[in-house]
Amino acid sequence: MSTPRKPDDYTQRMKNTLREQDQIFMEVVSRNAELEKRIKELEYENWQLRSIADSLKKDLKASGSKYKDLEDSIDHLKIEHESFKSENPLVFCLLDGDGCIFSEEYLKQGHEGGALAAEQLSKGVMKYLRTNVEGSYTGAKIVTMVFLSKTGMESVLYRNGICRPEEFSAFMNGFGGAHPLFSVVDVGMGKEAADHKIREYLETFTKLPQTVKVFFGGSHDNGYYGTLAALQTLGHRQKLVLVQSYSQIGREISALKLPVLDIPGLFMPEKLDRRPILKKIHAVSDSVLLTLDQQLSPKSPKTPSRKKKAKARHNTGDSISSIDQILYPISNLEKLDEIGLVEIRLPCVDHHFSDRGCITKDCPCSHEDSLTEAERERLKDLALSTPCRYTNQDCECPFNITCNYGHQCPRGARCDSWLAGTCKFTGLSMHA
Repeated sequence: MSTPRKPDDYTQRMKNTLREQDQIFMEVVSRNAELEKRIKELEYENWQLRSIADSLKKDLKASGSKYKDLEDSIDHLKIEHESFKSENPLVFCLLDGDGCIFSEEYLKQGHEGGALAAEQLSKGVMKYLRTNVEGSYTGAKIVTMVFLSKTGMESVLYRNGICRPEEFSAFMNGFGGAHPLFSVVDVGMGKEAADHKIREYLETFTKLPQTVKVFFGGSHDNGYYGTLAALQTLGHRQKLVLVQSYSQIGREISALKLPVLDIPGLFMPEKLDRRPILKKIHAVSDSVLLTLDQQLSPKSPKTPSRKKKAKARHNTGDSISSIDQILYPISNLEKLDEIGLVEIRLPCVDHHFSDRGCITKDCPCSHEDSLTEAERERLKDLALSTPCRYTNQDCECPFNITCNYGHQCPRGARCDSWLAGTCKFTGLSMHA
């Protein structure tokens, strides 16, 4: 028979149980309070997020409307752009006249030859467009510009017996008058005069949106490589076409692998000799040129060696070239063949301009006073383009301002030959 529990034990257990219940209840109440607090926080956060979301929705809707407006504007601009390109397509043909020399058969015909050359060039360009360009560009305007030094080109053509200056002038008039958009630009004298202009026109015209093609006639000169490469890098390669004149394209430009337009018979395939008469004179009598070189400049305080004299004659190409400009108004090409080159006597500088007169023994130059005023001016320019031998050797010139010869290089500080070490003006003060 089991022993009954004592009342005290039962009461104690009940108290313990009630105490545990109270503790659990308090924990539940505390936890519930924490959860209610967290719920309120989450509700607040949710309200904030919903507010932000509503604001973003409104902004998105407004942005969508703006985006749609922008899309419509872009589409409208694209349509206008394409319409502008299709309605006003432009084709440019830029020719460097120093390398794109029209064939002799055109030049000799003067005005008529210029018109024929313009026609053949236009036909060649249009044929290329029909064959190689997608779309119809029958209404494209072809703007053609030839850049050259008129005086320099006349002289080169005349020396080579291609045509006379008046024939070349008539040719240019015929070419420029063949169409309102055909023109010949005389850039004047200067080695880089044409190059600078062509580069600027090439960059400007190529970047125009309505430009379909740019036919560039300068493939003979690697100096244009940088401009062509830059345009290709900017994404304009599809617009560029080289116009071939000489049989060989410059090596660097050839590496760009641009398409080429070749119009057979339109241009001279080989470079013209800039000084053909000088080569004949050198072949006939080198001693005559040495005497002439001595006569054209005052005697040096130091006598150069034979080797230095030969080098000096080699470096006076510009001076001798200028002599041709004096020679040709006095004697024509036919006379040169008749009298023989050894009989050519150039005007004496000292005889015409020096107060002391010519003191050169057995002077090979002409002392006749039959020069016109224009010829005297050319002779004076020649003398100034010949360095004074005193100043050239950094010595004081005894004639000072009355000296007939050059104390300064005509090209000044930008003389390319001086930078390359080949200029005949070698004095320290001659490029200041």
